[in-house]
Amino acid sequence: MIFVLALMVVAAQAATHHPHSHPTHDPAHTHTPHHTHSHEHNEHGTSTFYFDAKTHHMVMRLDSKCYLMKLDDTEATQVHDAAGIVEIELAMVKLIGAANETMVAHDALAIMSAHIAHMCPNGAMQLERI
Repeated sequence: MIFVLALMVVAAQAATHHPHSHPTHDPAHTHTPHHTHSHEHNEHGTSTFYFDAKTHHMVMRLDSKCYLMKLDDTEATQVHDAAGIVEIELAMVKLIGAANETMVAHDALAIMSAHIAHMCPNGAMQLERI
């Protein structure tokens, strides 16, 4: 019985004791950074575009912000073409910060279109082309 108890104590001690390792260190070895890149941080942003056929508005959601741009009849046709929609999206991106922007409240978006209101719960900025 004492033998079994002694084995249990030795086993428990072995399970909880971690040997310490001491790596050898060459005093002539100097530590220098192992990277040569700058301290730039990665950035991430997402944008989603939506054409609302009822109102002829192109909507862009950029992270948590929304922007609206009213399309003319030609653009409303172009939006259904792969090259046309990319052209409109690029034009819209270029307008942000360069065009007159008017805040449109969420309630006004809900009256305009339920889809736009759902996409832009914080309201949107209407981009007015100059």
